[in-house]
Amino acid sequence: MGFGRGHPALALSLVLALGGSAQVFAADSSWLAKPMGELLVGEADLACLGWSRSGACALLERLDSGERGGYALRLLLLDSVEDTGLFKQDLWSDELGLDSDDPEALAEGFAAGETGMAFAAACARSMVEVGSGDGGISTFPLAYKGSSFSAALKSAASRTAPSESEAAAMELGASKLDLLLTVRREGRGSKTVSSLRGVMASGLGVDGYFKSPFEPRILVVFETRSPGFEGDEARSLRYAGCQLEAGFK
Repeated sequence: MGFGRGHPALALSLVLALGGSAQVFAADSSWLAKPMGELLVGEADLACLGWSRSGACALLERLDSGERGGYALRLLLLDSVEDTGLFKQDLWSDELGLDSDDPEALAEGFAAGETGMAFAAACARSMVEVGSGDGGISTFPLAYKGSSFSAALKSAASRTAPSESEAAAMELGASKLDLLLTVRREGRGSKTVSSLRGVMASGLGVDGYFKSPFEPRILVVFETRSPGFEGDEARSLRYAGCQLEAGFK
């Protein structure tokens, strides 16, 4: 998955007439401060900021800073139709010299910085409508148009030989796996929405989904976990788009 970093933007907004009403796609990054602050102090570690009408989805992840301390956020803009990344950048409080004891000021600093402005500009170019997201993640099953949808993540041992670093991870409890993520529509069959090969993981799971407010499309959130040297598991979130009305068999 490739990502474009975008360019910093000053106060800017794009206005598009849709259905007789004006929709504003704000590239002034000040709007990011509120959801960033909520994620820094809340129990959730993932939030959907909004969708575009063409399937782009903006997300915030709170990262585990571990022994490094402080706070860290990941800014993501994903194309849920092509399953490609449009923007990905991590923010660390210590790298920016921000006070991690004041989450509100930290969120404002994250939002006002170069990366925050670049992310807001990328969202504006993709016409992500701020505030159109679910906010928190929803869990399966999903009820839609009289049908129930579920997701399953299956694994099989990879046939490719492990590298030196992968062999070291295997000694800590990881396995090299091929993964298959499927979504099933009750009474209509299932379809594959993601296929990954050679993933190192000691644990797997489907976290849930975010649903577009503009079309029958969801972004499935799943995770892989890998063992750390101190005994803790490192968690990596992964994403796959799914159209709800086509492709099931």
